[in-house]
Amino acid sequence: WAAVGKFGSIFLAFLFNLILARWFLSPREFGLIGMLQIFIAVGATTVTGGFGQALVQKEHLRKPDLNTVYSFNVGVSLAIYALLFVFAPAISDFYGVIELERVLRWLALVLVINAFSLVPYSLLVRYQAFGKLCFITLASAILGYVLGFLLAWRGFGVWSLVCATLGMSFFQMVLFVLTAKVRPRFSFSRSSFRELIPFSGYIYLATLLEQVYINALAMVLGKRFNAVTLGYYTQASKLQSVPASGVQEISHQVLLPEFSRYQREEDQLRGKYLHNLSFLTVIASWVFSVLYVVAKPAVLILYTDKWLPAVWMLQALCPAGLFFVLFYIPTLLIRAIGKARSYFFLLLVEYSLAIAAIAYLSFRGLGAMLYGLVG
Repeated sequence: WAAVGKFGSIFLAFLFNLILARWFLSPREFGLIGMLQIFIAVGATTVTGGFGQALVQKEHLRKPDLNTVYSFNVGVSLAIYALLFVFAPAISDFYGVIELERVLRWLALVLVINAFSLVPYSLLVRYQAFGKLCFITLASAILGYVLGFLLAWRGFGVWSLVCATLGMSFFQMVLFVLTAKVRPRFSFSRSSFRELIPFSGYIYLATLLEQVYINALAMVLGKRFNAVTLGYYTQASKLQSVPASGVQEISHQVLLPEFSRYQREEDQLRGKYLHNLSFLTVIASWVFSVLYVVAKPAVLILYTDKWLPAVWMLQALCPAGLFFVLFYIPTLLIRAIGKARSYFFLLLVEYSLAIAAIAYLSFRGLGAMLYGLVG
């Protein structure tokens, strides 16, 4: 069910992206959204605050824990949205693209909408209700993408991407509310917060580093080059993310609660970890190898020759995506046994070096930056 839900949503996103890129939108319009991704990603990470994984990992969950996380998420989402709303003109000036101000102020609403979905989503993952999660994911994706397609067909340009994102999050929130057995309330327990924060705090810092690293390249491309170049990179990144995010998200949904369940039984946990690591290594290696080989015909067939500059970017991202997936599996084990602090310091060293390398390689050209991601 996790695989059907994740790869189904990836396929729908790919199909929506393909239709818009081939017939309705230009690379520049995709690049505008790419410029803002780092702000949305960092905002989403801050809203979540690592509490979603804490709800999955905690051995004994109580109602005050759910209420506390729910209140925290919604409150922080409103604060982050207010900050992005105020600083939208400055961000627009940073890139030198005036329309980014309005786009960001609307796109950032996704943070507030998603805040209402975190607790029910985490509970479904914790109790491995993947069938229900699959239905919610696919239904909301279909509704959101249909809305985006209709707007693109009517000539709304970049706003079709914005509305598709907002619509998908809104429909997902509605479905979570309608199907949730547990409805959290606005109440805050200091004791619950103190119990959750040692784990969730380090998870938040680690995830923040990860998001900065993932989106730093897009930010540098948007600043040092232009929206068109960033549009090509965004399209290549989306193609690469089909296997990368698919394996990563399915692993997170299935293996984190599974490993957490056996965190006190060392022998069983070791066996499950080695079995899943070997299986996913074979799958990921095969998929990324195939994607590297068929990169050019895939781009030409899917997007036409106007997207041809994205081919070599996609090929550069394939080995980087493979190593990213293989690195992700051991980190699930570290988090499942509650070693959030070790997880944070591991990512701190890795991503600090990676971000410094990207900044340095940006002065040596686009090719050096992309191939530097492999290291």
